[in-house]
Amino acid sequence: MRDMVAICGVLLLASGGLVAAGEVELGLAAKYPGDVGIKADPAVLFHDNFEQGKLGGKWDWVRSPKSIFVETDKEIVRGTQSLRSALTKGKDDDNGLWKRLTPGEEVLHMRHYVRYGDDFGYIHHGGSGFCASARRGGGFGPGGHAGKSPKGDMYFWNTLEPIGRRGRWKAPGRLIFYSYWWKMKPDGRGNYWGNWFQPDPPQNPGIGKWTCVEWRVKCNTPAQPDGELCVWVNGVRCGEWKDVNWRSSAELKVNQFSIGIYLTNDGYERSGGGTTRTQWYDDIVVARSYIGPVVKEKPKSEGAPSAGLPIEPKMSPEEQKRTAAEKDAARLYQMARQAERLGQRDVATKLYQQIVEKHGQTEIAKQAEAKLR
Repeated sequence: MRDMVAICGVLLLASGGLVAAGEVELGLAAKYPGDVGIKADPAVLFHDNFEQGKLGGKWDWVRSPKSIFVETDKEIVRGTQSLRSALTKGKDDDNGLWKRLTPGEEVLHMRHYVRYGDDFGYIHHGGSGFCASARRGGGFGPGGHAGKSPKGDMYFWNTLEPIGRRGRWKAPGRLIFYSYWWKMKPDGRGNYWGNWFQPDPPQNPGIGKWTCVEWRVKCNTPAQPDGELCVWVNGVRCGEWKDVNWRSSAELKVNQFSIGIYLTNDGYERSGGGTTRTQWYDDIVVARSYIGPVVKEKPKSEGAPSAGLPIEPKMSPEEQKRTAAEKDAARLYQMARQAERLGQRDVATKLYQQIVEKHGQTEIAKQAEAKLR
């Protein structure tokens, strides 16, 4: 029987234990304060905090290295160094770091911290992602895939990225999974462009602050719709899909992961203007199980997870107030959505009204208003 917890009159079910809507979930990182020693954990496959060694030295391929830098600005970095990824109009269209996993994994998690610069606007594509590829020749990514649906034994590919819907969503945009797999849907004109998996409530990481993002992918039984995809933002689960038919062959496994950014030179004007796009990455961990946010100290016991609080980035009082409002609005929205699923419409309406009244300036409040119409 699944565990149950009632919050504000809403009955929530949690398959992995008592997890309230909006509650931070701790994982492997809780055993390693500051991520110190985390790379030695048996479940961890990769760790890069960009503090030592050659930039990109832990990766198998650095695309467009002249637009990737070591950041040391104390007002920006996590630790003493972070990775800065910067595109400039008229120069590189994209950059990225890729890592290969051999022979591949059935389940994979990737956690990273990301920050978007004041110049960011919007992009064409870019974020963190994974690929299960059977490409011959050992290349990275799916290769020549745009507008085409892959065969079930050739590849499936996802990027978790911000998208702006042509300026309808404030920069850098809301996070979505941009996905290609053999059972994806066409656009109505015979083309196959990336299908979306979008978190609910919507997640906009904002500008000028660090955000902890983690995704999980689970391969399906070949040709069966039991594959999975999941995302956490700042340790809070905000999207989960359990019926994806990723592949037709058991030989196809998740064997690559990456971070990157892509915006063509002719795309700046329709993507918010400007001539540059800057983002930063840090504290990347790839593992076979849930990782969770970086923590200050170990939890005192299994029953006291609050002792291992996530390390919060430096923020101004105004940013702290805005972030607190966004977190509370997201928590209330998740509770309202759960109430709707359980048929408790009156409870959901009260929660949506509470969001609008308390946090009317947040983007989630707009979603709550739409639900009340």
